[in-house]
Amino acid sequence: MVLAGTEMINLTAAKGTPIQAVYLGLALQTRSLAALATTTDQPFGPVAQPVPEPVDRSVATDLVSMLIRV
Repeated sequence: MVLAGTEMINLTAAKGTPIQAVYLGLALQTRSLAALATTTDQPFGPVAQPVPEPVDRSVATDLVSMLIRV
């Protein structure tokens, strides 16, 4: 798995999704939901919301830190 820009690339050429990608997706979803649920300064319509920039940055930083240790 490699990060290219803000997208993950599966270098294993395996079928399916690597577990790291699943965990990364779950981390983005849960942290995004928490951020959106606690934001009171703007209303959200019934449309898809982007990942908040601080969440995107913290998840990426955590992932890189974890990969460096491996």
